Amino acid sequence: ALEAYEIVAREACEKQKVEPSARIAIVAEGDCGFYSSSAYIGEHIEQEGFTTEQICGVPAFIACNGRLGGQLVQLEEQCTVIPGEATREEWDRAWQSRHTIVVMKGSLCEAEIKSAIAQHPDRKWHYFEFVGMPKEYITSSTDEILQREFPYFSIIISKRR
Repeated sequence: ALEAYEIVAREACEKQKVEPSARIAIVAEGDCGFYSSSAYIGEHIEQEGFTTEQICGVPAFIACNGRLGGQLVQLEEQCTVIPGEATREEWDRAWQSRHTIVVMKGSLCEAEIKSAIAQHPDRKWHYFEFVGMPKEYITSSTDEILQREFPYFSIIISKRR
């Protein structure tokens, strides 16, 4: 993936050199400042001496929770976001907490999520794929979640309430 970011950055820089007045946009899924490939591309562009501007959007997990309705966190709850990979200790602490857990990039930890569903039936589990796209899929059924093969663009939100 890092090589692809460099290629996109190089192409953007070449376009800017040929057409200095052009405004070039790199579009991100979700928010450009939260686990976004566009940040890496922007760093490469800035290393070439060009300026960049980030225009914030809605983080993917916020959009997912919007599909559920209600608040992602409330009162004294905390929210932990895990980008698909964590240590055993971090997973255990997350699932045992009373707080909201958001897992992004579900394909990187599918076995962990499915194991946690079985081990923590007291938690509410919400699963999202490709939110806002034609292939969007959303379920809060643990049976359905357990049967899914998680794509990269999947998000899991787990709450105690």
